[in-house]
Parts: sequence; structure tokens; C-alpha cells
Amino acid sequence: MQALAIVIADAARARLFTWKREAAEDPAPTLRERVDLVSPTRRVPHQELWTEARPRGNPGPGGHGDAVDDHRDDHLAEVDRRFAAEVLTRLAALTDEAACQRVALVAAPRFLGYLREHTGALQKKGVAIEEVARDLTRESPPELRTHLGALGVLPERR
Repeated sequence: MQALAIVIADAARARLFTWKREAAEDPAPTLRERVDLVSPTRRVPHQELWTEARPRGNPGPGGHGDAVDDHRDDHLAEVDRRFAAEVLTRLAALTDEAACQRVALVAAPRFLGYLREHTGALQKKGVAIEEVARDLTRESPPELRTHLGALGVLPERR
């Protein structure tokens, strides 16, 4: 079986694993965590990230405020895109180091879209990419092994 690099990610955390035989005498491949990345901005509570609650604007005669957009969502999307770029940079290095020709991106749906934007370098190297829209970042390695088997990313346990 070919070596496989696996990304388990959401906007706040990304864990990179390999699934391969570590030595020729190993009876089966093992799932090994190689890198654990954290997006510092996403780890900060929202009330600490911004000085005030969402702005309301000036109330009109009917008591309703004008809609005000302070671009928080755009800012967070840009933070997520930068984190996705960092994750894919580390993944590309891991695929070279571990000689992986296959990659599985398992991520929360929105973050998977951001990861997809940065897969060009892997595609140029001929790495096969599989995508699964699922957030498994809080799972332990044994639970991940079970979930990845059920999702068809890894062979099911016998």
C-alpha cells in the first residue's frame, strides 16, 4: 500500500498524519501524528478579539438601526485562508519527507474549501488528493483510525 498523508482540520487546528509502514518488518501500516498546527487568532475568544459587540448603527425613527458591516466575517475568512495556506505548505513538506503519493484532506466543510484553494503545488507533483467534508479534529488517534476506516480513507480494520 502506498504511503498516505492525512490532514484532519478545522479553522482553529490542523493535525497531519501519515499512514505507512514505518519499517520493512512492520506487519501493517500505522497511523502516526506528525504535526499539530494551531491558528492563534481562532483560539482567542471573540470578545477578546474585538473591543465591542457587533455594531448596530444609528437607530432610525422606527427604532431600528441601519445595518453596519464591520467586516468581521471577511477578516476571519482571511485568517482561515492564511491558516489553510500554512497547513498545505506543511503538508507538501510532509509528502516529500514521507514519500507520500496520496493525500486525504478531512476537514470541516468551509475550511475544506479554503484548503482546496492551495492544493496546486501538490497537484503539480502528481499527488492524488481525496477530500472528505467532516470535522474530526477532536478525535483521538484510535477513534480517527475507526472513523477513517468507515469513511473509506483507510482500509477497515479486520
